Amino acid sequence: MPHYFMLPVFLSPAFIFQSRHKLLCTSFCLLLGSMVANNCIAVPEEHSINRSIAAQGALTNILWSSFNSASKVQCGTACRYWQRSAGRLTPPASWTRLPAAWPNSSATSFPAPATLSLTQLAPTDEMTWDDTLIIYDTNYLQKSAVTYTNADKSVRASVQKSGNISTALAYHVRVQNQSAATRDYFVRFKAPVHKNGLQAGYYTGGPSGNQPMPENGNDGVARSSAELLVDGLPVWQTARSLHRKDLVSNAYGTSYNWGEDASDDSYTIYLGRYTSGDNFILDYILQADAIADAPNCGQDFNGYLNPSYTRHCQVLTAGREIPNTSSGGVAFEIISTTILPVNFYLDIGGTLSTREGGN
Repeated sequence: MPHYFMLPVFLSPAFIFQSRHKLLCTSFCLLLGSMVANNCIAVPEEHSINRSIAAQGALTNILWSSFNSASKVQCGTACRYWQRSAGRLTPPASWTRLPAAWPNSSATSFPAPATLSLTQLAPTDEMTWDDTLIIYDTNYLQKSAVTYTNADKSVRASVQKSGNISTALAYHVRVQNQSAATRDYFVRFKAPVHKNGLQAGYYTGGPSGNQPMPENGNDGVARSSAELLVDGLPVWQTARSLHRKDLVSNAYGTSYNWGEDASDDSYTIYLGRYTSGDNFILDYILQADAIADAPNCGQDFNGYLNPSYTRHCQVLTAGREIPNTSSGGVAFEIISTTILPVNFYLDIGGTLSTREGGN
């Protein structure tokens, strides 16, 4: 069953969203209120607010049947694209996912992501007190990567033990209406699926002597998000974070979600109506970071002829898939149509009861 939402946002023009499973309409609803300063605790007071008076502006409702049947024009040379892959292994004094200024050179089509890989390799010569070799079960302690291959298209940050790591992929698009007529503009894209994960440090033992036993990790958080901005204002976002705090007996953490679903949805977002020569800027940003404090790792002894220990540490990972089309390329496109029919209406019925003041 589709779900419908109307959210107040302070953006111009109005943004209207359509996906496979949901339709989101945002309007210029500005609820006006007043606050009275008082040194005493206010007595609770109930008000009835007439929505026809409180609402300023109107809801814009695109007729999507008209959009689906309309002739669409790809952005083409009317768009200029910039792309940046960025990462860090340690928190510097300042780090930003976007450059201070985008260079003059740009592309006329959506470019493939630039590959990025920053790694802190796991030690290969670490020994115990009696000179027994220690081997880590992965070959790096930290990794920040943007990967775009047939086998792996992702933005990912992963940290073993303790550390702070981030990665980001950002697209900057300048769009101009080069038509002689006013046109409606839309962006279509596939939501990037999250890849957050947590593996506890462990050793083999327990009552049977042959089962994984968790090793304590103090805390950690893995976060990933994707967002779309228009002229610097947020229009669409999805985010997930995975938190772990003092869990000795298992690897489970607590997950938090924010914004739109990113299971496998496709979105069409109405950006607005632009006259000939008008410009606007889109920023499409995927990012991930992982912060962990888990210095303790479990160890397993390997053999006696060439003795060694395998070290199993906590691994915290955050990331996003980079969606692509069946024919290759990132699933992100900007299109325009001739002016579509739009319904304008204002809900003027009923009252909204509120209660304010008191403890």
